[in-house]
Amino acid sequence: MGCQQTSQENQAPIQERKKINETADQDIARNLEEDIFNAMKLTINGQEFEIAVYQNETVQNLMDKFPLTLQMDDLNGNEKYHDLNFNLPAKSESVHYIQAGDIMLFGSNCLVLFYDSFATSYSYTKIGHVTNADELANVVGNGRIEIKFEVSK
Repeated sequence: MGCQQTSQENQAPIQERKKINETADQDIARNLEEDIFNAMKLTINGQEFEIAVYQNETVQNLMDKFPLTLQMDDLNGNEKYHDLNFNLPAKSESVHYIQAGDIMLFGSNCLVLFYDSFATSYSYTKIGHVTNADELANVVGNGRIEIKFEVSK
């Protein structure tokens, strides 16, 4: 089942989504100052995206597996996911909203890259956030896509 159970409530009204985006931007800015740093990048169709990652056990264990090139499937028109063939330590928490560019772990082995913002009732372990996510939705497109995860130099 894995990621198949992730976000289904991506149809939030426009005003609610705008409020969610503003709140998420404030939360991301606060987290950038407190407990995350740039250490990861994604490459999608030749385009690189820098990732600000959280300093936690999940991230450290994931980065120990780098570089990883994954075939990621689309779900609900707002996320790409891949069921990893290994488990990561998870510390899920209710995130309340997803910001385009968030990278999270669902369960202990489902890596998720969100390319749209929306409210959610699901719990995830935070991994990081794409710092230059403006073009992310256009780059990932529809359907399955190959994404390379690696340590940023």
